[in-house]
Amino acid sequence: MPPAVQGEETLRTEDILEAIEKEGDSIAMVMLSGVQYYTGQLFNMAAITEAGQRKVRASTVQRATV
Repeated sequence: MPPAVQGEETLRTEDILEAIEKEGDSIAMVMLSGVQYYTGQLFNMAAITEAGQRKVRASTVQRATV
């Protein structure tokens, strides 16, 4: 999980999506609670799920063509 930006207490959705895009080939599972317990932050689970699924589809297609 990417760290929060210095001076911020929450994670930005775009930081999570960037981490999935950057590290996606080495990620087996993305697992987050919908709400961060300590801060009460609500995550955009639809966007995070879609990014993870898109990365899996791209990786599967890439392996099938090799």
